[in-house]
Order: sequence, then C-alpha cells, then structure tokens
Amino acid sequence: MNRNTVTFDDHTYVLSATADPVDLQRAVVESVTSGVGFVDVDVAGSKTMSVLVTDRMSVIFESEEYDEPVAFIGPESSSASHAFDLMWT
Repeated sequence: MNRNTVTFDDHTYVLSATADPVDLQRAVVESVTSGVGFVDVDVAGSKTMSVLVTDRMSVIFESEEYDEPVAFIGPESSSASHAFDLMWT
C-alpha cells in the first residue's frame, strides 16, 4: 500500500486513501501560476481542508510504500495471559 503525504511549509498531512496526489499537484501548480488561490485537500479521517497556496510557500509531496499492518492480537490470545491465575472475589 502507499501512504501519501503533503507538506505545506512546515505542516504535514496524510492524504486520504482516495485522494489523487497527481491531481493535487496540478491544483497547486495552477494556484501558484495564477499568483494565489485555495486548494482543496482530502486528508485522512474523511476531512477536507482548503489551503491558501502562494508562490512563497514550500510544498512537498511524499509517497511511501508499506506492508499491510498486522492485525492486533490482544493479550487474551497470547500465552502470557495463561501464565497467571488471578482470583477475583
């Protein structure tokens, strides 16, 4: 899987899984070319934010591949949970 982030100056945001980084790059370039403008960014957590993009700000796009996270295995399924015999009254 890919995790895409965008950094506006010193604020980094994780893009939503459905966001297209290429479309966002085009929108940023268009905004900078026109001088200034708002760009809508779909970020993780089902949020959309509008960023005022100017030609004086730094914008960095990053893409990182990672493996699927391992499903959480709770203590009730581990052998450590059977090592103690706790009595509750």
